[in-house]
Amino acid sequence: FQKNVPVAIIFGFFQVISVVNLYKYVTSLNRKMKRLFESIQYQDFAITFKADNKLGESFRDLNNDLNAVIHSFNQVRAEREATLHFINAIIQQINVGILSYDTEGKIEINNQAANKLLKVYRLKHISDIEKQNPSIFECIASLKSGEPKLLSLPENDLSFSVTEIQMRGRKIRLVAIHNIRSELQIKEL
Repeated sequence: FQKNVPVAIIFGFFQVISVVNLYKYVTSLNRKMKRLFESIQYQDFAITFKADNKLGESFRDLNNDLNAVIHSFNQVRAEREATLHFINAIIQQINVGILSYDTEGKIEINNQAANKLLKVYRLKHISDIEKQNPSIFECIASLKSGEPKLLSLPENDLSFSVTEIQMRGRKIRLVAIHNIRSELQIKEL
């Protein structure tokens, strides 16, 4: 029995080393997954995975795959932002006034044509229109979805139409505003 004691000690020592290495391996994987999930949750894709490439080819492959996932998220976000900038540029360039607001009255989108037709410099809330021009506010507030309305003002004849949409569980009203005075003048001629 005493001959086996040194072998048992050596075997026990290797088992302790194996358990410690296994613990480090699992902990390292858990940390990587936690970092990945946190970066997705907070949309912070500035991280890279490479610190433990020296641990072997499987870690190198895992790091490469995690970096590819992060890169894909970055590409999707960049494409989404570019698309939003493009749509916003289009909205700003059209001659039709575009205005959207939520059920709280908070303005989500408005273009320069809307500001010009409504004679407001800056819109943060739909009530800002009421302060400037109560008749326009009343017209917009009373419109039903899909129902056009004409409002004659001393300087313009404005046509309003509203579409209500659901966007991620929120109700949004999208208002289109046209100055039809020139069209009416042409028709009169």
